[in-house]
Amino acid sequence: MKRNTTIILILLLAGLALYALTTAEPDTFTGRIRLSGHSVYLDTASSSHLMLLTAGLIRDSVWIPSDSLQVTIRAFENSETKNLEVISITDHRGTVEIRDLDRNPLHQANSSYRVNAAGCIGCNLCPRNCPVGAISMQGRKAVIDQSKCIECGVCISGKDRWRGCPVRAISK
Repeated sequence: MKRNTTIILILLLAGLALYALTTAEPDTFTGRIRLSGHSVYLDTASSSHLMLLTAGLIRDSVWIPSDSLQVTIRAFENSETKNLEVISITDHRGTVEIRDLDRNPLHQANSSYRVNAAGCIGCNLCPRNCPVGAISMQGRKAVIDQSKCIECGVCISGKDRWRGCPVRAISK
């Protein structure tokens, strides 16, 4: 009985690890904008009506959606709600990073990842493995740029062969 429980636990942990690896990078979606009431949707070839933003969030934005506008979007998809956590939108005018009404990047406005400077050994592994370049070295210590951090957790848990900060100096 104990062996079966252990096997189930290992399979569950492996599934969670696989899920974490597949969600660390944003996806790219291409399609046409659809406006409906106070919401903005994206129609793609594979999925219809992925919700992007509500009108309140884009009211003061530099990006103004228009119906049938062809766009490419970098975003994380919530498969349950079909909502997109948008990072940037590219249309015929260029690329715009989506920000909230306080001008924080929308995808991480409340980022909570921190580096314990006293614990950081300056190995430079975190900046090399951050998928969005949110970590840099300053004074031989890792620093997280909260405006770029997407809270993917790669700096803590790792990805592929890299297992995260070797001294656990980064925390959430």
